[in-house]
Amino acid sequence: MKKFLKNYSVLFFLIFTGVHCFSQAPGCPNINIDGDTTTDCDNKCADLTATFLETGLTDSYQVSSITYAPPFPFTGLANPIGIGVDDIWSDVIDLPFDFCFFGDTYNQIQVGSNGVLRLEIEPVDLTNEWQFDEDIPNNVIPALGEANIFGVGHDIDPSILGSNPEIAWELTGTSPCRTFVVSYANLTHFDPSCVAFESTSQIVLYETTNVIEVYVKDKPFCTTWNQGNAVIGIQNNPGDIAYVPPGRNTSDSPWETTNEAWRFTPNGDPNYEINWFDDAGNNIGNTVTINVCPTVDTNYTAEIIYTNCNGDLVTLTDDIDVTGTDSPNAGADGTLDICAGSTTTIDLFTLLGDMPSTGGTWSPTLTSGTGVFDPAIDPPGTYTYTVIGTLCPDPDSADVVVTYITAPDAGTDGVIDICESATSIDLFTILGGTPDTGGSWTPALTSGTGVFDPAVDLGGVYTYSFDSTPGECNTDQATVTVTITPIQNAGEPGTVDICANATTTDLFTIIGGTPDTGGIWSPPLTSGTGVFDPATDTAGVYTYTVTSENNCGTDETTVTVTVTPILNAGEPGTIDICANDTTIDLFTILEGTPDTGGSWDPLLTSGAGVFDPATDTAGVYTYTVTSENDCGTDQATVTVNTVVLPTITLISTNCTDTTYEVIYDVDTESNITTTAGEVDSDGNRIFNIPQGTAIEITANATNLASCSSTLTVMTPDCSCPQITLDNPKTICVDQNGAPVEGFEYPIITTELDATQYTFVWMLEGVPITGEVAPLITAREPGTYDVLYTDITSGCTEEASVTVVFDSGPENLILSLTEGVFSQNNGILANVTGEGPFEFSLDGGAFQESNRFDNVSLGVHEVTVSGGNDCGAITEIIFVLGFPNFFTPNNDGFNDFWNVIGDFEIPAMDIYIFDRYGKLLKQLDPNEKGWDGTYKGVPLPATDYWFTAELKDRSEKYRSHFTLIR
Repeated sequence: MKKFLKNYSVLFFLIFTGVHCFSQAPGCPNINIDGDTTTDCDNKCADLTATFLETGLTDSYQVSSITYAPPFPFTGLANPIGIGVDDIWSDVIDLPFDFCFFGDTYNQIQVGSNGVLRLEIEPVDLTNEWQFDEDIPNNVIPALGEANIFGVGHDIDPSILGSNPEIAWELTGTSPCRTFVVSYANLTHFDPSCVAFESTSQIVLYETTNVIEVYVKDKPFCTTWNQGNAVIGIQNNPGDIAYVPPGRNTSDSPWETTNEAWRFTPNGDPNYEINWFDDAGNNIGNTVTINVCPTVDTNYTAEIIYTNCNGDLVTLTDDIDVTGTDSPNAGADGTLDICAGSTTTIDLFTLLGDMPSTGGTWSPTLTSGTGVFDPAIDPPGTYTYTVIGTLCPDPDSADVVVTYITAPDAGTDGVIDICESATSIDLFTILGGTPDTGGSWTPALTSGTGVFDPAVDLGGVYTYSFDSTPGECNTDQATVTVTITPIQNAGEPGTVDICANATTTDLFTIIGGTPDTGGIWSPPLTSGTGVFDPATDTAGVYTYTVTSENNCGTDETTVTVTVTPILNAGEPGTIDICANDTTIDLFTILEGTPDTGGSWDPLLTSGAGVFDPATDTAGVYTYTVTSENDCGTDQATVTVNTVVLPTITLISTNCTDTTYEVIYDVDTESNITTTAGEVDSDGNRIFNIPQGTAIEITANATNLASCSSTLTVMTPDCSCPQITLDNPKTICVDQNGAPVEGFEYPIITTELDATQYTFVWMLEGVPITGEVAPLITAREPGTYDVLYTDITSGCTEEASVTVVFDSGPENLILSLTEGVFSQNNGILANVTGEGPFEFSLDGGAFQESNRFDNVSLGVHEVTVSGGNDCGAITEIIFVLGFPNFFTPNNDGFNDFWNVIGDFEIPAMDIYIFDRYGKLLKQLDPNEKGWDGTYKGVPLPATDYWFTAELKDRSEKYRSHFTLIR
């Protein structure tokens, strides 16, 4: 009979059944008893062994191959998912029990369509990735990192419905062994070339034991997709620990198998305990195997208590009946050590081992008549217990050996006085009487024995005692009282520096360490104690001596006294210094008899007392000397008055006719002298300086003549050179003003030195911003002026040049001055562009006029040019005319009358009339013309009229001509 017990707030029993009435799955918690069930006279005892599912904490796992016997069907589970859809995760599934995995507890799970489970759920991310080529553990590749349990993890395709594929899950069983089952049945591999391969596998998760099992019915491989990669195993959420069966990681791929099963069992510290009970409920052991020797038929129970990761306790039991025999059992031998004279009795039967049978006899007989030993009357020795059975008559016996123990002697109390500096002593030698060795001392001494060391052990009462255990012998003890006489301490040597003007000092306060009082000083001080007075006592070494009691010796130390003298800073001093004077040591300015080695404040740039008028400022400088050993300071001052050195600044230099003028400035009241020219002190001016003369201007401070400065000025030649700017050629430009090919913007240069002159450029009299160099690039036409000034002399001159841009003609339109039908016509050439332009007719000479008069009839070519080789335009115009007479006499000359022209004559209508207005002929200007006949009859010589009108009716002409015969 099997029983399950789960501890919650109370203990109660549950019957384990499954939803589908499946048999108990192999990963459930269980316990069974194996062993002999009968005993006899020859084999009085039997070994009983508990077999159970050994589990532990989930911080590590054991991977084992198990018999392929799937506990659940691969198809028909209650909750199908994902059929017809590839690469998905299921919705979150709530587990009715806590499942422990790698030290964490979970109650939700998700199923992936590629043969994987995850306990670290992602409700939003429902895509089950498929591509991987690395081993587990792995938290980088999504297809591996998103899963925890792989059974079998590979790319399968539930969207192909050829062989009734199924992915489904179900929760089965009852507490404490509910299971979560997921099956992947008849699933084809992904890729058209792999659809002929189908895999079937199952994953089982167990409550309480937290075991994971993977059953593989069939798993072929197809290398044309994802290289046939597949994996069986488990890994933690960080993806850094994994457990994989041999040959079943990704790097082992491609691999195939059938009818294979693996179990992943938590094997951390055991999470179970074993107990054995007899039929009276007595706990008789806690090992896997126990040995029982029943004399009657007895029912034995094996109990296992599993502690789940959530703290739940699950208890299961199994029992077995063992047939007993009355074979005698005297038990195992025992011993008794007891103090002689003890008054406590003891039952020797309780000292026998291995569950002896009652009803036996003792030999020799005890005075109690039973097995009770009385040390007051029963002697020590060996007592034998004998039992005789009914069915098994051979007797059995066991002995108990009783030994008396004699009480020890600790001796009598002792007392000792020890100097603090003495060597160690064994306190055992201080005890009185005849103490036995082997006792112990309390409190314990640092030696670990009875040896007392005054350097480390404390004075007090130390007890020497015996404690006869086991047994009840009386404890004997004696004490040793230790008194330690301290050694007087004179302290550590000290030194003191005392100012010569200080008050008295107690030298005892100068001693280092922790000196004891009451000592004497040598040599004696004038105070008669240890008080030192620098006014009466002399510097030197003073010895302090203390004496310990009980002849424990003396100690001494010294104090070295130094008397420090007081330093003198001298008396105040004053000095006037010119700004250009050399340095001076202010110490030499102090009055009196100052001591050296002092410091100056404020600090001078020399770092010492040397004043440098070039870098230090005038003022009061304080000299401080500090006596050693904090004996005070003394101060004196030096007042430094600095006379400002005049500074001459050149303001300007100007040319005045043939002489030179200097304008200066001086920053202090000074007397000005010069080596040339005349001084105007009121106007800060020196004038009438010859050109080309070097002069020195000297300024002497009015309040200190030795403070002076000099400025040297060289007067240059005041005349400026005359320059001529080169006149650049005309620049051909396009319509935007940019130079055409072959031309560049001209550069106008003064050829003057920019370090000697300043420049102002102007275009058409307007200054050009930013142009201050000795040359300029002319980007616009016009007159350029440059104003250049000699930087030294200040003279100014000007030069100019004109820049011409020629853009050439832009457009040419030709027209007739007298209209189309004029006999005396001219050509007018209208051109657009900047100009100026010149004109040519029919390749002739160019003229400035754009009009050509009295041109002949026919086609004419007019060319316009800018005159600077900057381009030309040529256009053609046709000049029409009519003859004044014709002679139709068939001699080949002037036999026909028509429009005169040898080019394309514009379309027009020509009508010829007689003097009475009768229409005689309509002409086509492109034909031969009129031959002087009317209906084939020659007309007489006379004047005839005609009209000519352009087809576009833009112009009409009327005139007459003469027919001559």
